[in-house]
Amino acid sequence: MEFGKHIGKGVWAFVDKGLPALYGLGFIFLVVRVLPEKEYGAFVLIQTMFVFSTSLGYALALQPLTKFVAESDEYRPYVFASLSIGVMFYLALSLFLIFFKSSLVSLLDPANESNLGSLLAYIPLLFLVAFYRNFAISFLQANYQVQKIFWIDATYFVGVLVLIYAASHLFRFTRAEDLLHVTLIANACSSVLAIVFTHRQVFLKPVINRRAITEIWDYGKYTFGSTVSYNIFSQADVFFVNSFVGLVGVATYNAAKMLTRLYDIQTQVIQMFVIPASSKLYAKQEHQKLRGMTEKSIMFSLIVLLPVAVAMFLAPSHIMSLLYGSRYQEGAVVVRVFAFLAFIVPWNAVSASIIQGTGHVKFGFKVSCILLLLTAISFALFTPWLGIAGAAIAYVVTLFLITIIVVRYVKQIVEFDLRGILVRVADAKDFVYRKIQQWQA
Repeated sequence: MEFGKHIGKGVWAFVDKGLPALYGLGFIFLVVRVLPEKEYGAFVLIQTMFVFSTSLGYALALQPLTKFVAESDEYRPYVFASLSIGVMFYLALSLFLIFFKSSLVSLLDPANESNLGSLLAYIPLLFLVAFYRNFAISFLQANYQVQKIFWIDATYFVGVLVLIYAASHLFRFTRAEDLLHVTLIANACSSVLAIVFTHRQVFLKPVINRRAITEIWDYGKYTFGSTVSYNIFSQADVFFVNSFVGLVGVATYNAAKMLTRLYDIQTQVIQMFVIPASSKLYAKQEHQKLRGMTEKSIMFSLIVLLPVAVAMFLAPSHIMSLLYGSRYQEGAVVVRVFAFLAFIVPWNAVSASIIQGTGHVKFGFKVSCILLLLTAISFALFTPWLGIAGAAIAYVVTLFLITIIVVRYVKQIVEFDLRGILVRVADAKDFVYRKIQQWQA
């Protein structure tokens, strides 16, 4: 993959994945600073459950869609298969939430600090209004239609901020429920735009094919298992903090963790390009190009995230003061710990994307079982001992250990090495130099 040929799409991708950062920044000033801490903590629990569930649906039905649409000229059977499996998954999950609501409330809010029971009812509604939006993004990603993805995402992320601002000035905005109303409306608007962008490709003569359903399922069951483990890992910190520190601790920890959205941007940009590109290159047996793409992706990502790491490590208190004023200052130590993720995320994101793109998802599932074990050990060890700082340390240590395993495996597929990655520093310099010359000309 020649980076220069995709610079336009790359810019759109960074702008698109920058939307969650813009959302996060606006969210800080419009929500985190405004909502009472217990109300914000309750919303974090609901949002965590929704994001966890959505990522599972993505892994089961939508991630396979991106791979098979990227590889195949006849995509319609995969579209129908993906939609069918996705709808059945969210329907089953919604029924589970309805029937076991009281048990979940007792587990998550034993002290009855919030109206969690009524808030849980919003999750099935969120599934309904957000499903097609997520489906369309996965479909468009296969063909690098990044501009359309940007407008779909912008409708949601910017829409949420606009609606929150309007609600704060026109009505009372003091409850987690008020924020969930806004989230529902923004997701619905985003899905409507997604239908406008994709209806001719998706709804024109749907094709039912048992083989396509089997392929989506065979691939998706492994990515589903891997995603279950990864999401337990990525969301376990919230639930461990809730158990040992309480809702105020959840609010403080999440306020600091919001800065990791900067890493999420990089990860999502990598996935947007590397998964479909590696799928095509591996299918065509173009191993040298695959190796070059892998090395460039890792090095460019490390260069981009280095300033982020420096700022988060050297000035965590200043960052927290700038964002939250006098609130959540205890979260500064969490920010400093998360600075080390800048040196882990590029290796992990690129390697995981290569595994998915090349179809080695069975190995990814095996690694996910190891991830579960490491998650349980690390969070149980560090969180009771060090509180919110311990949860952050457990997160970083677990991701570091699992990244070592994943990178060692990908080296067998791609045959890249550290020297090849370091050489790409010169490629980055040459790329920037050429672009400067073009702009000057």
